[in-house]
Parts: sequence; structure tokens; C-alpha cells
Amino acid sequence: MKKISMLFCLFFLFNFCNENPTSIENDKPILASYNKSDVENMAKSFQNDANLLTIKSDNVSLDGKSISWCYLYYSFSEDSRYYFKTNSKEVELDSIRTGAIAGGAFITHTWFDSDEAIEIAEENGGEEFRSENQEYIIEASLNEPLVPNTSTIWYIEYRSKINESLGILLGIDANTGEVTLKYPE
Repeated sequence: MKKISMLFCLFFLFNFCNENPTSIENDKPILASYNKSDVENMAKSFQNDANLLTIKSDNVSLDGKSISWCYLYYSFSEDSRYYFKTNSKEVELDSIRTGAIAGGAFITHTWFDSDEAIEIAEENGGEEFRSENQEYIIEASLNEPLVPNTSTIWYIEYRSKINESLGILLGIDANTGEVTLKYPE
């Protein structure tokens, strides 16, 4: 089951919106939830039944902040996916794509923010990975698996910039903080 969850996570980490938001001078790093209500309002303005599937960033700092976050919403009635990019200055629609998306559920549970997720990841192998790999990148994705009786999960991935085959992937329950996945162990 852990390998299925990991594959699901990798799908969302690497197949999302173009994370190069319009460059705005003096952008400041933000937490994942920073523009949540603005994105929600914009998504609902396109389609009232649009619901949040995932939030991600491919370059998160140790304080859990990123220059930009991408949000994915899905509407059953329109069979459409809405991709939004956010930064400290704006929320913008990246694209609208049709067709169902497989492998995820709407985020319906409460969740803690990206700063707490990174803190837990650091305590469970992230800090050790960074000490062994001086040039690294941290990616974060918030998802709700299609597994019954599970909650929203933060997937945090540390990867070496020098050797991309080196990395660690952690799944963290976004409500309790329990580490549900660590690969490799």
C-alpha cells in the first residue's frame, strides 16, 4: 500500500501546473494556506461545484514557505480541472483542462500548514538527508488519498540537485502529524 501511495504522490508532485508564476518584484515566500480563501473564491466563480484536489510547490524552504504554490480544483459538472498559481501578490488561473483526474479525492479534512509539515519532515529524516546532500530541493504536496478512512496527507520530498536518484519521500498525516510513509526507510 505504501508503494501505491508513493506512486500517487509522485504523480501529483510532477504532473501539475506550470509553477513559474508571473514574476513580480519583491515577491515574498508564503505558506501553502496564504491564498487559500482567494483561490477558493476564484475557483467557485468559474464553477460552483469545484473542489480542492491538491496544493503543491516544487521549491519549499525550511520554514515551509515558497515563492509560489499551485492549487488544483476539479468540477464534476463540467468535468474540468482548474489550475491556479499563487504568490504573495496575486492568484491567477494557470489553465483549465477537461477530463477526469484519477487517483485523488477532494481535500475535505482539516490540515495544518506547510511550515509544520516541513518541521515534521526535518525530524524524520529530512535534516539528515540535507546534512549528507548539501545541494538539495524540497517539494511539498497536500493530497487526500482515495483510501477509505485516511486523512489529508502532506507529501514532502527531498531530492539531491547533484544526483537526482538520491532522495527521501515522507507522507505526513496533515491532521495528526503522524508519519505514514517514509521511502526509502
